[in-house]
Amino acid sequence: MKWRLMIFFLFFSSVFATVAIEQDSIHVRAKDGSPVSDEPEVTQGGLHVWFSLQRPSGSRYRRPYVAIWLEDRDGFPVKTGVLWLQTNQPGPRWHRDLTRWYRNDRMRKLAENTNLIDGISGPTRGPGNYRTHFDGTDNTGKQLPHGEYTLCLEAAREHGTYKIIREKIHWGNEGIAKRNLKGNIEIPMASYHFIPLQPKDL
Repeated sequence: MKWRLMIFFLFFSSVFATVAIEQDSIHVRAKDGSPVSDEPEVTQGGLHVWFSLQRPSGSRYRRPYVAIWLEDRDGFPVKTGVLWLQTNQPGPRWHRDLTRWYRNDRMRKLAENTNLIDGISGPTRGPGNYRTHFDGTDNTGKQLPHGEYTLCLEAAREHGTYKIIREKIHWGNEGIAKRNLKGNIEIPMASYHFIPLQPKDL
C-alpha cells in the first residue's frame, strides 16, 4: 500500500511541476528582465509600447521575424526599437521578409552609413507578452524633435502571414494616455503610452 501511495505522489508531483513550468513560460520577460504580464506602471519619459505574439494553429509554425520602429513624417525610420531575426549561423537573415522595415532601412543606411542588423538585432521570440521603450533619441543618439511620427509594428513568419500595424502619434509636450491598437493574427495585442520627456530623462 505504501509503495502505491508513493508512486501516486511522485506522479502527481511531476504533473504539477510540468504545469507550473508551462504556465511560467507564458510570462515572457522584457529586455530589461522585468515581467511583462502585469504591465507595471511606467514613469520614465518616452514612448512605451506593449505587444504580444501568439502561435497560430498549424503544424509548420515558425517564430515570426519582428520589427518595431518610429518613422518621421517623411517615412524615414528614425529609431528602431525591436529587430528580431533568425540569428543562427551564418548570421541574421530573412530581414527582407520585413518588407517595410527593410525598404526604409536601405534608405536610412545611405544617410547614416551604419548597419542596424549587426548592432541591435536579436533572436526571434516565441508566443508571449513583450514591451519596448523609445527614449526620445534617434538611431544616432540625437534627440528627436517634436512633431508627427508613425509607430510601426511589423511581423512576418515563414510558412505564415505578413502583418503590419501603423499608428500616427505626436511627440511633444503633451502626454498620450494608454491606447490599444487593432491587433492581427501575428500581433493580437498592441498598445502604447507616451510620457513627455523631463530634464531627468535627457
